[in-house]
Amino acid sequence: ELALKQWRSVLRQLIVRGLVYADAERYGALRLKQAARALLRGEWQLRLREDVAEARPVKKARPEAAAPDAGLWEALRACRKTLADEQGIAPYMVFHDTTLRQMAAEQPAGPHELLTISGVGQFKLDKYGAAFLAVIQRHRSATDKRA
Repeated sequence: ELALKQWRSVLRQLIVRGLVYADAERYGALRLKQAARALLRGEWQLRLREDVAEARPVKKARPEAAAPDAGLWEALRACRKTLADEQGIAPYMVFHDTTLRQMAAEQPAGPHELLTISGVGQFKLDKYGAAFLAVIQRHRSATDKRA
């Protein structure tokens, strides 16, 4: 009637109380110790602690980011591809698509704002930040001129 996890808890508690041990000569088979005889004869009762089921945290849905500007999105992807090709690495190693989407949606104006983007840490800011901020600034300038 017990679940596997509950049986494991019972066995751990029996081992800790010195009633059961793992016999190395018999490939780890569980064996009763002499102290378990009194329990089996009913001379004393064993009270075991019940393990409480762990409550799993409920994953919160991420809020949908605003749809990124298609032109800026493509410009950021091109910048990423250029930097990746120069270093001989895969583009996702520069920044993942989710990071570029967030950049395109939020359009950070400076390094401090860029650090708030998921996937941008100090190392990547120092290494790639100026290039991506320049792309965003060029896009903003072009958009402002059209308006």
